[in-house]
Amino acid sequence: MSSPGKPRLLVVGADGLIGSALERRLREAGRFEVWGTTRRRESAGRGNRLHLDLRDPEDFDLSTGFDVAVICACVGGEAACAADPDGSRQVNVTGQARLADRLVASGCHVLALSSNAVFDGSREFFTTKDPPSPRTEYGRQKRDLEAAIQSLPSVGILRLTKVLDGSTGLPARWDRELEAGGTIEAFDNHFISPITPEEVASVLLGLIDRRATGLFQFSGAESLTFQAYALRRYADRPELLARIRPARDPAAGDGVLYNSLRTELPTEEAQYEDLKGVGAQSLGLMTGHAYATDPRRLAFTLSRYKFVAKMLKGKTSVLEIGCADAFGAPLVLQEVGALTAADFDWMFVREAQAKHPFRDKIRFLRHDMVEGPLQGVFDGAFCLDVLEHIAPEAESRFVLNVCESLTDDGVFVVGIPSLESQVYASEISKAGHVNCKTGEDLRAFMLKFFSNVFLFSMNDEVVHTGYAPMAHYLFAIGCGKRPGVSAPGG
Repeated sequence: MSSPGKPRLLVVGADGLIGSALERRLREAGRFEVWGTTRRRESAGRGNRLHLDLRDPEDFDLSTGFDVAVICACVGGEAACAADPDGSRQVNVTGQARLADRLVASGCHVLALSSNAVFDGSREFFTTKDPPSPRTEYGRQKRDLEAAIQSLPSVGILRLTKVLDGSTGLPARWDRELEAGGTIEAFDNHFISPITPEEVASVLLGLIDRRATGLFQFSGAESLTFQAYALRRYADRPELLARIRPARDPAAGDGVLYNSLRTELPTEEAQYEDLKGVGAQSLGLMTGHAYATDPRRLAFTLSRYKFVAKMLKGKTSVLEIGCADAFGAPLVLQEVGALTAADFDWMFVREAQAKHPFRDKIRFLRHDMVEGPLQGVFDGAFCLDVLEHIAPEAESRFVLNVCESLTDDGVFVVGIPSLESQVYASEISKAGHVNCKTGEDLRAFMLKFFSNVFLFSMNDEVVHTGYAPMAHYLFAIGCGKRPGVSAPGG
């Protein structure tokens, strides 16, 4: 159902850990009219709050008309579900399924949260193709909810691993007990792949924007025991470490339990969905696709990274923006002190964090440079095949945020296909190329932000100073930020 102005979005369970983080993220994004539900009647009617009891979803008034709904509310945890299986099932399965059915019938797109508990935890990184194998009542309820709603049109399901917020839940209880002088017990036979509420909210926003349907998963990049998580949490307070005692989770029996999932999400740019069909090669997701379809591109890519490496040689801390699978990043790492590689697409970031051969030497993180600068000070930055994907109305904000991330004498290297080359570009490339430039246009654009700009041309693997209109690829190197250059609000 469309509504005038901004689309209306309903967060079911807005006062919960994930729901509240999602609501904050949505309000920051500013693209939606955000509504939220609460079980507390006294909170209804204030700040777009609606009362909803999932034990009786038929009474929920849908006359407001919602375009999207995200169902975050549930009776959480195995203990609560095991203590009252009928009551919790009424909320987690019957109530949510009926609410989803009513929302879909009204023309609303629905996203519902599920859990790794649909699997038995017998191994790491279950995929969406693995059949559910729940061992707990909570897992059985999540499995049954998925079965009840996945055949509905306009429904997406997102499975999550353990969501931990340092200020609430288990970590907060540990803090209290340790600060009081006590000890804590942490399982050494139960592995987790923790994610934060803010990360989940970021993923959900992407699924909302795509109106994504189907089954998706989001997991931490690694498996570690509760004990290892606790030791890492308090690593900077050695006086507390001796009071962290290992314990056995009896649910694991003589073995171990895992709660990891393989992260399976749609990529942020739709044209890259084809990359996942090739599979994650040892080269990396994007590079594996290039190797399978046009191996010559690997030579071009490595030549571009080698040029960047030589231009930034000796820099202390360098940032790559739009790293994708960071195939060529190790060439730069050879020449600089430290390398951070960022991308706005969770799919590429998680793949790199889990599988990149240099993941212990390169810091990988998710960041959208259009949204804001990256915390930290870098004396070098570069982006290859990124600027042409930035809409013209956002390109200045993108470079301003790069400048905010650089030291005053920092260097920024931009690599971009020339406008003249686009008649020869493949369809998958042209799908995202919304902002290619001529050499003169690229130089003029960079001079808005840097006092000195050096332009180079490139054909195949050769970088040169030749005639830019005959170049397939262009490099611009910006040196010396112009005085007063800063991002909006900076």
